[in-house]
Amino acid sequence: MRVLIIGGTGFAGRYLTAELLRQGDEVWVAGRSTLSESAGSTQIEGESVPSFACDVTDRASVSNALAHSRPEAVALLAGIASPPIAQK
Repeated sequence: MRVLIIGGTGFAGRYLTAELLRQGDEVWVAGRSTLSESAGSTQIEGESVPSFACDVTDRASVSNALAHSRPEAVALLAGIASPPIAQK
């Protein structure tokens, strides 16, 4: 299955990506920490995974990630992991 993980370059996203790859799924990741808006790749557990920069508050950014990856499933793991920062 082709899966897009939004927030895939973050803490939880890396674990989900690794598990889906172990199961044989085709995984694409989108995250704020990805440097380029165009397709690139991110190394996760020694695997090169297609990646996109994606800001979940920007409709065009999310649309770009969806259009390029054409996923069968999407996991949304984007968020702020630090409670003090998230409470601001």
